[in-house]
Amino acid sequence: RASFTGTYRLSPIHRAQVVDTGDRLRFHVERGRPESGLNPFVESDLHPLSPTRLATDVTGAYLERRPGSTELTLAWKDTTHVLTPVDSPYTLPTEDLQAGRFERAAERLRAAQSSGFKLDSWITRALTSRADTLEERGRLADALRPARLAVELFPQSHWAHSHLGDIYKALGRTEEAT
Repeated sequence: RASFTGTYRLSPIHRAQVVDTGDRLRFHVERGRPESGLNPFVESDLHPLSPTRLATDVTGAYLERRPGSTELTLAWKDTTHVLTPVDSPYTLPTEDLQAGRFERAAERLRAAQSSGFKLDSWITRALTSRADTLEERGRLADALRPARLAVELFPQSHWAHSHLGDIYKALGRTEEAT
C-alpha cells in the first residue's frame, strides 16, 4: 500500500493522488481547486489485484507499479499514462491562476499546448472567471491578461473573444473591442 501512496503528475493540468484512508486506498485526479467547481476529475476506491496492480471503480482502469520504479502507470481504455511522483504542494496552472501567479500559469498552459497537449474548454472558463473576478474588483487592466490568454490559447472560441471585447469596451478602448 505504501508503495502506491503519494501525489503524482498525470498531465500538465492534472494532479493524481493515491491516499491511504486506513481501511482502503483511494485514487483521486483533479485539475483545479475544489472551490473552482472543476474537481474531481476522477475519484475511485482502489482494489488490489496483485502486489503491483490495483483496479479502480472505473471499468477498465488500473494502476500499476513496476518493481523498482517510483512512477505509476494508469492503464485506461487502450491508453497508458505515466504518473510521475511530485512533492505534495505541487500546484496546477488553474491554482496558480487563482493565487495570482498569472505569468507562471500562462507559461505552464502555453508549454502544455505547445507540447501537443489538448487543453479543454474548462481552461477558457477558468481564465474568463479570473478575468471576471479582477473586473469585479475594478482591476480592468489586470483582467485583460487572462482574457487575452484565453483568446491566445483558444482562438476559435467566440466566448473568449466576446469576453475580451467586453473588457476593452469597459476600458473605453472601443477600437480594440471590435
